[in-house]
Amino acid sequence: MSRANFVVRQKYWAGLDSNQRKLTLMGLQPIPFSHSGTDPDISYCVLRIAYCVMRIGLRSTTWVVYFLTANPARKNPVSPRILCCFFGAGRLVVLYKTAGIGYDSLLVCRCSSMVERSFRKAEVVGPTPTIGCMALEQKYNQLQQILKGLGKVVIAYSGGVDSTFLLKAAVDTLGAGNVLACIGVSASLAQSQYAQALECAKIIGAEVQEVQVDEVADSKYSANKADRCFHCKSHLFNNLIDIARKKSFNHVLCGSNFDDEDDYRPGNRAARALNVRCPLMEAELTKADIRQLSRDLDLPTADVPASPCLASRVAYGLEITEGRLKQIELAEDFLRQMGFVEFRVRHHDKLARIEVDRKDIEKITAEPARSQIVEKLKSLGFKFVAVDLQGFRSGSLNESLSEAEKQKNL
Repeated sequence: MSRANFVVRQKYWAGLDSNQRKLTLMGLQPIPFSHSGTDPDISYCVLRIAYCVMRIGLRSTTWVVYFLTANPARKNPVSPRILCCFFGAGRLVVLYKTAGIGYDSLLVCRCSSMVERSFRKAEVVGPTPTIGCMALEQKYNQLQQILKGLGKVVIAYSGGVDSTFLLKAAVDTLGAGNVLACIGVSASLAQSQYAQALECAKIIGAEVQEVQVDEVADSKYSANKADRCFHCKSHLFNNLIDIARKKSFNHVLCGSNFDDEDDYRPGNRAARALNVRCPLMEAELTKADIRQLSRDLDLPTADVPASPCLASRVAYGLEITEGRLKQIELAEDFLRQMGFVEFRVRHHDKLARIEVDRKDIEKITAEPARSQIVEKLKSLGFKFVAVDLQGFRSGSLNESLSEAEKQKNL
């Protein structure tokens, strides 16, 4: 009689011995279930695993599915292809193990687009397909190889998720003496972000140099057209190139990731024009990949919300001034103190448009929060205070741009 035991657990990489093909697993408490019989019913097993995943509400994270059988001749009692079809839009690792024998083989897969769309429609999986964890390790290895080929590097550092991870990877790969983190200090950098950046660099053990950047003095930047980010990054990168040359560093790096290729990011044009390297993008590391690797490296930024510069909150066409940037910073500090986590205060001159996670809309419009927020934002100079019923959207101001405007500036 064959007995198949299945264990589904949230997975974190602890190490891989490629010679022995052994995988060390660490994670949360497993959710076990079993099915007995000479020929386990594949449909039953897949549906049972699906039930476990949906019951605990973790639908697009990284999963390990491994099974054991008492019959060494049957290393594959359940089709990994079918398991792959179900879990492929998340991340799947299938590990085979026979009774009394070590781990035999490792398979990393992803599902077909047809199956992926079906499960998305049923809201069983998350919206972003990602390949398996073995590919994630390969991407990190590729990142290290890229960094090794760059020698001494200056990193455009902001203390955010991407640049903090890049700084950590560079220090671990090249050594702290070959890495310089440069943070652009200006009115568009919130003080809370600045403090976080210094703390993270201290944890990593990296040297930080402050670079004073007065973008507002440039009329092309302060005019706040669709190419504002291009001018901002050009100022910063030119400063970092000068620092690299004076200190005999070989390259300037920035933290743009693979997802940024498909987003509206005029700053990427500045990087290309000035030959600034983007190792995370080159290694095809997405934001989700970077967050997962940051968790593995115990970085405090792993799960913090994205926090672009304050100028990204000002509606296009409205002049960027230090006063408006300070209004945004103080308004967002106040919302953060009230317990909101992911949000933006968009500046539309006399109007402050607040975006919060949709689940927080009821909270922000209820008393006493509503009155407190209105009073605070009016004290900062806003005449009108509104809550966007669409909720938080990253880069929502770009919705006002036509495709032609976007393509012109990429």
